[in-house]
Amino acid sequence: MLTKEYVVTKKNVNGTIVDKDGNPLIGVTIFEKGTDNGCITDFNGQYQLSLSNRDAVIVISYVGYKTQELKGDQLVEKIVLEEDAVALDELVVVGYAVQKKKELTGSTSSLKASDKKLSVTTSLDQMMQGNLSGVNITNASGMPGGAVRVSIRGVGSINGSNEPLFVIDGIPVSNSDNSGVNGRFGGSVQNPLSMLNPNDIESIDVLKDAAATAIYGSRATNGVVMVTTKRGKKGQRTTVNLSASYGLQSLPKEIEMADSDLYLTVRNEAVNNYNTQNNLKPGDNLYKTLEVNPRPGQPDTDWIDLITHDQAAVQNYEVSVSSGSEKTRFYSSLGYFDQEGIILTNRFRRYSLRTNVDHDISNAFQTGVSIALSKTINNRVPNDNVGNGIFTRSIEQRPFDVPFKEDGRYMIGGVDIPRHNGIQVLNEQKSKNEWYRVLANAYLTIKLLEGLEYKLSLSGDIRYSNDYLKLTKDHPYGSPKGEITDYRSMMQNYLIDNTLTYTKQIKDFNFTALGGYSMQEINTDASSIVGKDFPSSQFDYINAAGRINSASTTGGKNRLISTFFRLNMGYADRYLFTFSIRADGSSKFADGNQWGTFPSVSGAWRISNESFFPKDGIISDLKLRASWGMTGNQEGIGNYDSRSLANGGHNYNGQDGIAITTLANPDLKWEKSDQTNIGLDLSLFNDRVTVGMDYFIKNTKDLLYDRPLHTTTGFSSITQNIGSMRNTGFEFNVESHNIMNDRFSWDTQFNISTIKNKLTSLIDEKPIPVGNHVLQVGQPIGSFYMYKMDGIYQDNQEVPEKLYAKGVRAGDIKYADKDNDGDLTPADKEIVGKPLPDFFGGLTNRFRYGNFDLTIFNTFSVGNDVYATGMGGIDAVGHNNYGMRKDIAANRWTGPGTNNSIPRAMISTHNTQASTYLLHDGSYFKFKDVTLGYTLPSNLTQKLNISNMRVYLSAQNLWTISSYPGYDPEVSYSVNNSKTMGEDAMTVPQLRTFVCGFNLTF
Repeated sequence: MLTKEYVVTKKNVNGTIVDKDGNPLIGVTIFEKGTDNGCITDFNGQYQLSLSNRDAVIVISYVGYKTQELKGDQLVEKIVLEEDAVALDELVVVGYAVQKKKELTGSTSSLKASDKKLSVTTSLDQMMQGNLSGVNITNASGMPGGAVRVSIRGVGSINGSNEPLFVIDGIPVSNSDNSGVNGRFGGSVQNPLSMLNPNDIESIDVLKDAAATAIYGSRATNGVVMVTTKRGKKGQRTTVNLSASYGLQSLPKEIEMADSDLYLTVRNEAVNNYNTQNNLKPGDNLYKTLEVNPRPGQPDTDWIDLITHDQAAVQNYEVSVSSGSEKTRFYSSLGYFDQEGIILTNRFRRYSLRTNVDHDISNAFQTGVSIALSKTINNRVPNDNVGNGIFTRSIEQRPFDVPFKEDGRYMIGGVDIPRHNGIQVLNEQKSKNEWYRVLANAYLTIKLLEGLEYKLSLSGDIRYSNDYLKLTKDHPYGSPKGEITDYRSMMQNYLIDNTLTYTKQIKDFNFTALGGYSMQEINTDASSIVGKDFPSSQFDYINAAGRINSASTTGGKNRLISTFFRLNMGYADRYLFTFSIRADGSSKFADGNQWGTFPSVSGAWRISNESFFPKDGIISDLKLRASWGMTGNQEGIGNYDSRSLANGGHNYNGQDGIAITTLANPDLKWEKSDQTNIGLDLSLFNDRVTVGMDYFIKNTKDLLYDRPLHTTTGFSSITQNIGSMRNTGFEFNVESHNIMNDRFSWDTQFNISTIKNKLTSLIDEKPIPVGNHVLQVGQPIGSFYMYKMDGIYQDNQEVPEKLYAKGVRAGDIKYADKDNDGDLTPADKEIVGKPLPDFFGGLTNRFRYGNFDLTIFNTFSVGNDVYATGMGGIDAVGHNNYGMRKDIAANRWTGPGTNNSIPRAMISTHNTQASTYLLHDGSYFKFKDVTLGYTLPSNLTQKLNISNMRVYLSAQNLWTISSYPGYDPEVSYSVNNSKTMGEDAMTVPQLRTFVCGFNLTF
């Protein structure tokens, strides 16, 4: 479309590029053919380019539009790009192939890098959270590199893994934490996905129903996350991208604690109540003395402030290069990420290098190589373990306690102060984890005949981990002369895939058949050594130890052999059908149970392509989908759980020997899930609004569980298949281009998912208590199982006789008497809540005005409960000598009618029973990310000799709306255990972060 003649002057050209509706196109590539001289359009679709001569040929390219070539003297002020019907079909990565979204019969959710380019993300899970329907992500803590829980369509296993299978560029990777001393003194669990540079990611496709996942068989019952990294594109000029950001992090809120005066009032009130009620006097063995402030008139100590930064730095730097000729495409990146933890000595660093190369040897042969190297260094601190977590223990200190004595020595936990000294812990230990990871893939594709293609893929995932923990002699949990633990482990995952694909079109009928054979082997090795009795704390290596306290080595291997087949058929672009089947053979099982078969079938009807469907109505596309399939899970099974194992180190009658330590179970078999899905895809107003809806029923049987055994057997437990469960849910997502014009645009993305989980059978049908939770038929997995608080006894006449005899009085907690026996016994425990939400999702609004852009991203979760394990000490109202929450201490029960939710001050185990007193609503609505950006206009970037530059300010975890009294309701310290989800050990919360940065393209 020509609006007026455009004249090239002084070899400079400028103009605007728009679509057929006149809307500016952002990020269009314009370059002088045969050179690297080029630029991209800004937010107004404008560009400016200096040419070498007036006759130079200009190439204009943009994803989804046809490439144009024009001579400099042919340019016009406004260029309209023509849509490419083939390219506009959104592609989705599925197992071993790529499909057009409109041809999918299964349920998927997709996220493109372009969808998140205006937001700040530092990890793969952060990119996914709140952006994909059916995917629920919970952060275990705000520790750098901290673990996350990723679940797709609910919980699929009791004992096994509930993590989805992650496939990165065709490589199924392990998402387990193979560090060894993470549990030693409460070390935090690490997130293996933190090793992946999110800026390398091109797209994320989540396969959810069995029709989409069954091609991965025994590893797919929890869903599959397909991660595709960036690659060079054919005809792409050499492009260099630089990005840098720097930010400051802080705690998102403070928990207000009682000062010394209030603490002493409540604590001594509890002491007096205890002594008076039990008729104790000075000199009696059980008599409690009143506490006094040893530092009267001195300021109180903020123990959280002592162990934390006011502001912790986070920074990220990356450079990437991409290019593409007719035969060779290339992408390479180098990245560095550095995040200080909010706790003083905590720090996480990531170094990453990636190279992807694709080359067309000829029309029939194509090959490529991908290799990603990463290293992370995590200086860790005690956090996740309830008993030793430094954050929890610091907030439990009394307000008048200090870390040092007058002579400079440490105040000793349990002697001078009630809890271990956080400053002492940080000063007297070194804890470091180093991870090295290599992800590599090489492939060869051969076009044998027209429509027939063979592909060979060789992949490797190698991880090496070194954990180091040093506790000096002055550490509260160290040995008298210090100790060092050195743990090293390696995992090697090798995979060979062979696939044969045949595609054929016969008039209105088309089909694609894929068959394959796969072999995978995973080897693990680990060694651990503990040295003690060092001559000085200056020694950092075990060879200086006076003695070796323990040393051990372990190893294992498992293999998986698979054959698979998938058939996709379509007729007249209206009727779609997919059938797949996979057979897996695993070395983890005994003979007779080693093979599992996993079929699926699905179909779709594109109603909008029927002749009777109106072509000029509101609905531009309508597709109905239905599917059924089976998948499996073997991740909860050890390499040798079906066999008896023996260990050394045992002694009998003075003789060294070995003993069987694991009981064999040759009947052990796969967990299997069958899933039914009904879905709808809808586009409205010429694709300005797109909607997706799914309803699913997922039944899982042969659930794995470590069943306890009687002590007379000589074994504590045996892994068995004991039961079944069901997950049902509804998923809804909508994307809308609300306003689109030359100066202003507004886009909205919204998704919401519901989940309902229940156990449908258990061995013997008997409930299985697990800590504060229970496994019970008809109830959600990990349901909270404890006493139900039914208010506060307001006078002694209310107290049942049996409880009165046990010391319960007015002001104590009234628990529901389930069996009506007037006593408090385990029989009174009941199911009082659940850790899984009723629904969750995310909301994104993106605004553009001129060269400014604003992104507001929200996440929400509703209907789940959180048990505040870590607040049990500070909410005990004087039962112990721990610090107290101000709100609890000030509003305690002090007489009839004063309070019906907080008990009196009293040293009493009755009020500290696990109950709904510490169970809170975990619902929240978060402003997860707010980012304001500005893209420099093209006339300025041209003067600077760059293609594009954007600067931005971002605020993350800016605001949380929630009634939860702890730091953050989005927490679950039990990341890898579905039986005990939803407990808050008062770990470091997710931090509020303010970031500034820029993206620069040459």
